[in-house]
Amino acid sequence: HLNPDGGQCFPRPGGGWLYVNNSEVGSRRGGVSAISFDASGAVVGAYRILSGTSRNCSGGITPWRTNLSCEETSVPLGHVYECDPYRPDNGVLRPGLGAFNHEAAVIDPATGYVYLTEDETNGRLYRFVPARRGDLSDGQLFAASLDGTTVTWIPTSSTAQDRQPTTTPFNGGEGMYVGDGAVYFTTKGDKKVWELTPRTNRLIVLHDASGAAASNLNAVDAIVVHHPSGDLYIAEDGGNMEVGVIGLVGGVRQVASILRIDGHAGSEVTGLAFSPDGTRLYFNSQRGSDGINGVTYEITGPFRAAPTRWAVDRDAYVRGGSLAGAYGTKTELQVCANSSAEFTKISYLSVDTTGFEPTVARALLRLNARSTAPGASDIRVHAVRTAWTEAGLSWAARPPLGRELGRFTVLDTTARWYETDLSAYVTAERAMGRSRISVALVQDSPGDAVVIRSREATANTPHLALTPLSFPPVQAVSIPAARDAHVRAGISSDRNYGTSPLLEVAADPDPAVVRWSYLVIDTDTFVRDVASALFRVQARSTGAVPEIIDVYSTATNWADDTITWDTRPSLGTRLVSFTVQSTAMRNYTVNLTSHVQARRAAGQTAIGLVLRARSTSPLIEVTSIDAGANPPRLILS
Repeated sequence: HLNPDGGQCFPRPGGGWLYVNNSEVGSRRGGVSAISFDASGAVVGAYRILSGTSRNCSGGITPWRTNLSCEETSVPLGHVYECDPYRPDNGVLRPGLGAFNHEAAVIDPATGYVYLTEDETNGRLYRFVPARRGDLSDGQLFAASLDGTTVTWIPTSSTAQDRQPTTTPFNGGEGMYVGDGAVYFTTKGDKKVWELTPRTNRLIVLHDASGAAASNLNAVDAIVVHHPSGDLYIAEDGGNMEVGVIGLVGGVRQVASILRIDGHAGSEVTGLAFSPDGTRLYFNSQRGSDGINGVTYEITGPFRAAPTRWAVDRDAYVRGGSLAGAYGTKTELQVCANSSAEFTKISYLSVDTTGFEPTVARALLRLNARSTAPGASDIRVHAVRTAWTEAGLSWAARPPLGRELGRFTVLDTTARWYETDLSAYVTAERAMGRSRISVALVQDSPGDAVVIRSREATANTPHLALTPLSFPPVQAVSIPAARDAHVRAGISSDRNYGTSPLLEVAADPDPAVVRWSYLVIDTDTFVRDVASALFRVQARSTGAVPEIIDVYSTATNWADDTITWDTRPSLGTRLVSFTVQSTAMRNYTVNLTSHVQARRAAGQTAIGLVLRARSTSPLIEVTSIDAGANPPRLILS
């Protein structure tokens, strides 16, 4: 298409990937197209995913792997469309994301909030908070107010540009991308690269190109994070048609140019995107060498990769009794459990991951350990949140143990490597802004001591093996029931129970005891084709367990404030069953993928379900949508 602009890459089911690209053409002749690559990188197809829109400039990727395409128009005001990149000719208008001269839109995977830029000299930075995570059809739009480095968010209209005096102008908002806990964006009018930390609402200028030499990133536009290295790649709009990189080298941010497109002076560089594995970079010359015909380029690496072995930089062990003191300079750490504090030893280790720029996909604690006597010994790994130093550590001043993160078993007296997966802990700590990772090692039961090579050793020292994220994993979308109610036979057959906080299910020879629960879950806001659909309820038994609950299909043309046993829709096909196994509330999940796919393929987005006890049973209670938390829901991906 003409005027290729913003681009994103998506993994393709079965291998390969897509490069999805916007067309910045006006008069409703714009849109979005996808180029399809196989696993070898060969082009195997292309198709249009959005048509009939104007000046589609940039956009972004949602955590559930749809594409957001933004219209850069002020007459009429531009909007954002959500598209499924895997199928032709789709796209849903999302008016809640605002009406203005849109440039880019990205979603913070930690919160589900949408951040948006506006390409005007007095444009604003926006944030959309959905009413329900994963559903962009409803929510509240805000505009940023910047005081120093702190952002506050002011409610604003979704039908007009924000020009409130309480909100802050940004000079020509351009590209935007989500990195490791940060939202990066550029403003071309003042040539700045910004870093917003959503968790703290802190906004800083990461790079100011206004005084840069012509050979070193002196204009800014599209921006993308190379996930395996954490490096930022930035395209120039103006300047001399270069792509620059901002990377951390030796703990210091450095800026460099990596390529220049010669002979395209009347064009601009657009559409930066990396293949999901981070090995190929795509970008465009929007108007090419003739000022008309755009060109899409692919560069294969190697690109920079972050080092994955992060050495423990603090370690020590403590012991009690008459030998209490600091043991921070030994070549071996010791771990031992004993009824006497004199012989009890706990080891502490800490790693500073500040310099690791990418998002962590996996973190393994690797220790070289042996037992001091024959026999196996179980070692627990605990989180440590209290700050400590090697010199200040002692039995009396030891940090408290946090939750257990994992354990490993030292087999015998032969020194071996042992690994403990700390991925969830490291990811959570870094998401909270805590880049120093500390743990404690405790022997699970009294026994002979275990010794572990420390950082002071000459070889086999402890470390974290960090694997960078190549491409963000897909996030599922949870859609709660839109309607639910139970119905009751016998003397209550004409009564409605649509406002009860608990749905009820029971079977019995006595009709007055029988209860069925009806639900409708509407999937119309889920843009993509459904790959997986899991039905989840929170339920308990009021008596004996286990009890089997069957899930049936049913019609959806009923209202939860009028349905009764007498007016209930008939049962359809039995789809699946689950077994309630406790008198306490627990979650139960069953797979409804094929049923949901078939309904949607037939053009029916509403899913009607009935819960029915298989045999005579005590009352089964299920949390309803009126309970306010843990309602019945479909989890789609």
